Amino acid sequence: MIEKELCEMCNDYSIEISCDYKDKCKLLKIIKENEELKKEIKELKLKISYMINPNEIDDRQEMGG
Repeated sequence: MIEKELCEMCNDYSIEISCDYKDKCKLLKIIKENEELKKEIKELKLKISYMINPNEIDDRQEMGG
């Protein structure tokens, strides 16, 4: 859900007047935090994808390689 859709659901929403509560809105804070966490997850997945899998190393040693 994007910020505009969320604001439109608010009881205080008005097209003519800009929202005074954007800095205090708990739902907008949650959406922003969620976006940051999604970025962090992507970075961590990328970081993990380059890590050596210890299970694969053990299998190679058992096969004599």
